[in-house]
Amino acid sequence: MSDLATDLAPRMPPPAPIAAGPFTERQEEILTGLETIILKEGFRHLTVGDLAERLRCSRRTLYELADSKDELVLLVLDRLLQRMGKRAHEQLRELDDPIERVQAFMGVAIAEIRSVSVSFAEDIENHGPARRLFNAHYEFAATVLSGVIQEGIDRGVFRPVHPYLVAQTLDAGLARLQHPRVLRSLATSEANAFEELTSIILHGITTAPDTRGDGNGRRRRSKRAET
Repeated sequence: MSDLATDLAPRMPPPAPIAAGPFTERQEEILTGLETIILKEGFRHLTVGDLAERLRCSRRTLYELADSKDELVLLVLDRLLQRMGKRAHEQLRELDDPIERVQAFMGVAIAEIRSVSVSFAEDIENHGPARRLFNAHYEFAATVLSGVIQEGIDRGVFRPVHPYLVAQTLDAGLARLQHPRVLRSLATSEANAFEELTSIILHGITTAPDTRGDGNGRRRRSKRAET
């Protein structure tokens, strides 16, 4: 990676969890229930009383998790994002092919947001702390993704593009696709839009199979040239 690329892709630690736990089994159940409600309906219109009634728990139980509704929402969102990050890294450890690694890395986000509603996107857009939380996680993800792309460049699978620029372009596209107005104009789900964007980016940076390196910096000869 060039000096410029190194400067643009600073090493950074992952965002620290808002609350590391450990949570009790009942608290985990409540947090999962909160996540389901928030992703499907948004959160700005909900009160602690509403949530307690729907989850069949006391307000005190919710306040044991966080001091306010806003802090409770951030806890739920951070738990979701931390889980996505963990699963993404597990996928990277299991795969070797650079294309599959990018697809799997982005696929974690796509799988997690299948149930996300436009109302949720609107609430994130209009809630500063939640928006900053998502941005922090996306920035770290872009840094990790740039490393995956660089490995693909080194192996001849990807064209010699600027890896952090590609990762940031993808990150910016994902952020834009979360905007409620954009989602409405696309007339598709956020997950489907993410999947299509990932496909477009990969198509643009992937080399032809017969021009790829052999993993040692040597370009493979095409079968056509060998005949």
